[in-house]
Amino acid sequence: MGARGEDWGRVILACDGPAAPVDTALVERAATTLALGRLLARQQESLERQAHRTLISILLAQPDADPDEIAAQCRALGVPVTGRQLITAVIRSPDGGAGLLAQARVLDLAEAFADACRTERVPALVGSLDDVRAGAVLSADAGTDPEQVLAGVCAAARLALARRARRPYGMPSGEPVIGVGTPAGSMRDARRSLLEARQVADAAADTPGAQDGRPFYRLADLRLRGLLSLLGGDARLATFVDRELGPLRDYDAAHGTDLTSVLAAYLAAGGNKAEAATRAHLARPTLYERLRHIERILGVSLDSAESRTSLHVALLAPDSAHPGAG
Repeated sequence: MGARGEDWGRVILACDGPAAPVDTALVERAATTLALGRLLARQQESLERQAHRTLISILLAQPDADPDEIAAQCRALGVPVTGRQLITAVIRSPDGGAGLLAQARVLDLAEAFADACRTERVPALVGSLDDVRAGAVLSADAGTDPEQVLAGVCAAARLALARRARRPYGMPSGEPVIGVGTPAGSMRDARRSLLEARQVADAAADTPGAQDGRPFYRLADLRLRGLLSLLGGDARLATFVDRELGPLRDYDAAHGTDLTSVLAAYLAAGGNKAEAATRAHLARPTLYERLRHIERILGVSLDSAESRTSLHVALLAPDSAHPGAG
């Protein structure tokens, strides 16, 4: 049985002998009834997601919205928020993209996360934010450990996603990234927490090496890379990067060299020249000569810990400092 080109189950009638016409009619009607029931349930879920999405959008887009009015609407949707601990999360699709396919995938992320909240008996608002992200506001008892709540919901969400993996349009390759915000005690604070969760999810998705298999990420998990991602829209960060690395990049562009990569290998190795030579695939004498050349171009000493730190921060920052890069 199935619908809309998607088979999702079978009805089997065990008979003592060859199936009679009445048996065939019975099993067909049973399959039709179950299929209709599933379609109606999915339609109800879709309407629920739309209502949740609208409320989450108001929370994010209207900082001056009346928190008491939002709380009343949450209660009307079965999510109590007064006197509760509000835990926010943003689930980001690993594939990104745009269009109907991306929207379908994000809707599946939202549905899976909502299923997980129901499984864990955690009241929650869950809805899509755009073509890449779904957002959630979980309502937990004030004394509940948020780590325990999130661990249970995230584990259940991944199981729910695994069950949805055979959709006709497929699920994204790789695991979705879940960013969480600081727990809030009111709807007014929930907005700030949800914005933080979105920033964390974006930073984790865009940071090479940040995705280490954790069920979810907090801002503290991303450390310096997370901070630089949060500062990515700040022109002062872009100015700092240009000031630190501009001359070296200009030299590479003018002479067809790749000294910036040599510097990156050296700093990634913690200043260990032997390891840096291996990373850069250079003989040690060649590496030493190029490091001296880099020092002359930049007018700094790489023996200075402060210089190495400044340059390393600048090298980590570019993808965040220029939106759309990477």
